[in-house]
Amino acid sequence: VRSYRQAPPSRPHCLSLLGSQFVIMASNRKIVGVAKKIKATANSKTLAWSFESEGARVHNFVPHSLSAFVGSPDGKYVIGGSEKGTILVWHAPSGRLIATHAGFCQGITVMKLDPTGQFLAVGAADGVIHIFLLPLLLISPQVTATAVFTTFAQHSLSIRDLCFSPTGRLYSVSTDQTCKVWDLPSRSLLLSVSFPSTLECLAVSPAEDTVYTGGNDGNIYKVPLFEVTSRDSDIMRHVAQGDYEKIFPGTEAITCLALNTDGSSLCSGHTDGAIKVWSTSNCQLMKTFLEHAGPVQNLQVVLLPTSIVLGSVVPKDSKQLPIIQPLSNIPYEKPSDTHTIPFRRMEHANTGSPLASSAEYRQQHADKMIAETLGKFQVSGEQDDVFTLNETLRRENTSLKDVNHQWKVLANELMAKTLVPDSSSSSSSLQNETAV
Repeated sequence: VRSYRQAPPSRPHCLSLLGSQFVIMASNRKIVGVAKKIKATANSKTLAWSFESEGARVHNFVPHSLSAFVGSPDGKYVIGGSEKGTILVWHAPSGRLIATHAGFCQGITVMKLDPTGQFLAVGAADGVIHIFLLPLLLISPQVTATAVFTTFAQHSLSIRDLCFSPTGRLYSVSTDQTCKVWDLPSRSLLLSVSFPSTLECLAVSPAEDTVYTGGNDGNIYKVPLFEVTSRDSDIMRHVAQGDYEKIFPGTEAITCLALNTDGSSLCSGHTDGAIKVWSTSNCQLMKTFLEHAGPVQNLQVVLLPTSIVLGSVVPKDSKQLPIIQPLSNIPYEKPSDTHTIPFRRMEHANTGSPLASSAEYRQQHADKMIAETLGKFQVSGEQDDVFTLNETLRRENTSLKDVNHQWKVLANELMAKTLVPDSSSSSSSLQNETAV
């Protein structure tokens, strides 16, 4: 359907959807030499594609080695996590870097947002899972106790994947060969299942009755949650009982898993570049795609966007492209609540001069005009839409030009009434006073 160009070599958990309009990606890898070897870099390249075009809509470099990259469901925010434990938050429509939180956790391996976009789950290399409240991360300059909803530290090794269920529960897999289920409201561990190999990925059925995990041994393990009778379970118990229908057999290591919308098909990505589609009812392989030359690092199943379905029948000039800007490297400083007009009060020391009365009149008129003008173009708060802000500034500029023209007309009238031709000093004083 689509093949997006200009993409560098990918890494796990660095490809995501931004709302329903964009595919975003971050990578700290590049291809070098004739042998086309992949080399890691200190910077990361970020890209965004819209569903309407195969070319990158925006791209930029950020001075962080990003190991996780995720977009919010509403399409407003992009969140990145670095190998040094730094969390960065961008405002997608303007590209502003609105929050940077460093030194709070170990190297970040995976980040996921819940379906509501309120909770951010961050998995670290030390096996700890941090749950943040995203609205507080956006407004807090530093990570405080109020921004941290809870912390789970029952894994003993690095977190490899996280997944939120439709009901809000959190699922995690680790290199300690366990899959754990967490309940956010009670901040407790519900279930822990052991596996015979290191786990790399997982997927949860829409009905939340089954968990699928994949690891380095090439097998996909199916865990029916309703059949688990204890808090700590071992998948090998099913193998010992001859319950092989709960295993999707394979040979190549599995890197990522994804289910379709109704949970009837399971897609798996492998290190040999293959994407396999399985039937979840009988664990049988239905189809294999061999479109990639390298390992499949990220996989997600989505409904075909309407922009692609209707792309051939909707005229191009009728399409309104969504707003997105390149991600900035400079932290954004919020402006003051109001824009003010710099104005220097005019003074006249010689009150006995014939110009005194006209100077007082000009001062009164200036105070009146400034009061009226300030009431017209005060801009309060932070604008979410950069085009709305540009339109407001354009109207302010037009108003300033009108005020300047009125000042010029007033100055000419005053000069015609008060200027004395044979008094050079008075003329010079008048010009200094009437300058704006």
